Amino acid sequence: MDTCKTCPAGFYCDATLQNDTFCSHSVQNPQPCPEGHYCPSGTKYAMEYACPNGTFSDQTCLQIAGDCTPCSGGMYCAREGLTAPFGECEAGFCCILGASLPTPRDGVTGDICPVGTYCPAGSNKTYDCPPSTYNPTEECLGCDPGEYCPLYGLNATADDCDARFYCAGNATSASPTDGDTGDECPLGHYCPAGSPQPIQCEPGLYTDTTQNEACLQCTPGHYCITGSNPEDCPASFYCPEGTGHVWESCPLGSFSSSTGLANETQCTQCTAGHYCDMVNVTTVADDCDAGFYCSRSGSDARQPSESSRGYAGVCPEGYYCIQGTGEPEPCPASTFNNATGIASLEECQDCLEGMDAMKNHLMCAYSCL
Repeated sequence: MDTCKTCPAGFYCDATLQNDTFCSHSVQNPQPCPEGHYCPSGTKYAMEYACPNGTFSDQTCLQIAGDCTPCSGGMYCAREGLTAPFGECEAGFCCILGASLPTPRDGVTGDICPVGTYCPAGSNKTYDCPPSTYNPTEECLGCDPGEYCPLYGLNATADDCDARFYCAGNATSASPTDGDTGDECPLGHYCPAGSPQPIQCEPGLYTDTTQNEACLQCTPGHYCITGSNPEDCPASFYCPEGTGHVWESCPLGSFSSSTGLANETQCTQCTAGHYCDMVNVTTVADDCDAGFYCSRSGSDARQPSESSRGYAGVCPEGYYCIQGTGEPEPCPASTFNNATGIASLEECQDCLEGMDAMKNHLMCAYSCL
């Protein structure tokens, strides 16, 4: 009689042909346990015992589940009976050993990538975020504009970039000068702490150096448009402190051929005998008309009236005013004039014989002896 034996560990004896034993003079020899499986003593079928989730095997003749290979670092084994890992773990996760999921969180086979680190796909360890980056969640982020990240392993930006500098992004220094991640604040701009970009000075403000935290008021007598290099206020205008696009005009009755004026009092008053009837002019317009006078500071009208600016008006009684008169001229002795607006000496009338001009040449009267 044949002697039958139990199928040894590491092998299987196909139960479809006979039971789980084999005979010394058998027609069925034990077969090696296939890859991805293990075969304890008495195994009947090739795939009776699959390597469990989280393991694999590329070897034959395994005897127990512990002979299966834990899933490699950075990989995961998502089903039973694998002969190789199923695939790489996902980015943002670290698969240490024996992971059955691409996103393990048990802390034993793997876990989510902790703050301050990053984990590319297929990671079996974490990597500190390099300078210029930080990680508040699962992946390293470029350092935010206006901030800087000087160290490895940050889970937040270090702080605002320094005033007088700007940080465009990914800065490792609080005061970068590489022109890529940031730089010093340029001429005509200002940079408060935490600036992502330089800010151009508004009209009326300027800077005359680099590295400014704030802009300066444009100096009196100048205007500032580009943020740098104050320009002289043009002729016929004046520019108070802080002037930008809008210049102040020298008013009616004045002019100026000079540049760099800072206030209205520096505009030149229209000269005596002349008028200035427009704003922001560089010269007087012309002589005042005959029959009128334009005294002291000239006038804002060719034929000034009581409402005109300056000491000017219609030539008064007893006087005559030729063209361009500054001060009215009195009619000469023994002549008078009782009308206004007299334009020439010839319009003064002679007194009768024996009479003299009286009351500022308004009338004639006999002299008392």
